[in-house]
Amino acid sequence: MKAIFAFVIMIFFSASFAHAEDNDQLINLLIASKATGMCGTLKQLAAFQESTQMPGGDEFLLRFINTEAARLGKTLPDLLSECETSVAIYTRTMEALGFEQ
Repeated sequence: MKAIFAFVIMIFFSASFAHAEDNDQLINLLIASKATGMCGTLKQLAAFQESTQMPGGDEFLLRFINTEAARLGKTLPDLLSECETSVAIYTRTMEALGFEQ
């Protein structure tokens, strides 16, 4: 909890005193965090389908993920690659802030 509080304070002060080029790093971190959340949701959907084997679920999940990739203007391999990259950035940042996963 302390690490999260410190992170929020860091964002507040960074946004208040940072120059435009410094904001790019913060914006990239926020983008990676948002993508990590989306990727985590997709992973949970896949895990749910794997455990329940809901009829038609595999097809629905594949259509959903392909539609989401198209909405973002990406191919499916690009989206999955972006997930790997975003999760890596998020993990390194959280570890640097003292939050071990």
